[in-house]
Order: sequence, then structure tokens, then C-alpha cells
Amino acid sequence: MSQWLGAGSALTFATGGVVALAFIISGFTLIPRTLIALAAGALYGVATLPIGIVATAIGAVGAFLIARHTAAGYVQQLVRRSAMTTKISQAVDAEGWKIVALVKLGAPIPAAVSNYIFGMTRIGIWPFTWATLVFSAPQTILFGCLGAAGRASVVQDSGSTGGKVLLVVGLLCTAGVVYLISKRTRASFNSISD
Repeated sequence: MSQWLGAGSALTFATGGVVALAFIISGFTLIPRTLIALAAGALYGVATLPIGIVATAIGAVGAFLIARHTAAGYVQQLVRRSAMTTKISQAVDAEGWKIVALVKLGAPIPAAVSNYIFGMTRIGIWPFTWATLVFSAPQTILFGCLGAAGRASVVQDSGSTGGKVLLVVGLLCTAGVVYLISKRTRASFNSISD
């Protein structure tokens, strides 16, 4: 395993393009971005983080635009099927980028579904884009770092104890922040659905 991870794991233009494409596709489909971030971090390290953050926003904006301009009727039917998605749509109309931020930080619905839902609201493209870029980043960073840490622990048999301790502490702090934000987000959604 360590030989496989250690061999050919340099991030090149081509592999960076594949990583970007995977993140973009996750914005349109139900492929979990967390798995992509873990895999990218494990294969190529933390160098994939900027690619993942930008590509996540590109995929989200693509799905947003499809919902807004191409598949509006179909997406409206999907939104109307669930009381929760209808309430989210109404909340976005009222609160704008703040709801996008909460959803991107840790909503209980898949990212692709939320991208399509946001396309059916009145939020502008720019507030949606920057809120997605900024507030999707923590999860991408967390899971990318977890993948990179897993790779480092498998590939590098040696290393300073202090470096490993700092890495673990950093990962725990990041995980704690994402957990607290996700918990707060879920509480906000529970209040919306009541």
C-alpha cells in the first residue's frame, strides 16, 4: 500500500485536471464531495485543496445555472415535493447568501440538490458564487487534509513526533470547527422546518 501511494503521486497538470473535473462533477451529481476530497488528499496531498475549493464552486455554479435557465420546470417539481426544500427555497429568498453559507457549511441535504434548489430562488449569481466558494472551503480543507494525513502516515514510516502531533492537533481543531458549524447549521434548519 505504501509503495502504491508513494509511486507516481505527483500532482501534474493532467492529474490536477482530473481532480478538478471530479469536484466539478460532484456539483451536478450525488457523488459525495467528501469522498473526492479524501481521495485527492490521499493521492496528491494538500496541493489539491485550492483546486478542490475552486472546482467545487464551478460545479455548484453550473448546477445553479442549469436549474435557473434550462431545467427550471423539472427542478421546481423536485422542490415542491418536499416541505423542507420548499422552506429552504423561501428562506433563501428572504435571507440570501446567509442561507447559502449555512447550507454549504453542513446542511443535511446533498450539495448537488442544494445547488439546483438555489437556482430556483431569487438569489443572484454572484452572492451564490462567493458564498459557495467561501463556505464550502472548510469541509474541502478538512477532508483533503484527512486524506493527506492518512497518506503521510502510510507512506512515511519515519518523521518527527512533534510534526505528527501538530498535524493531529490541527486536524482535530479543524474537525471540531466543522462539527460545531455543522451542528449549528442543523439546528438552524430544524428551526426553519418547524
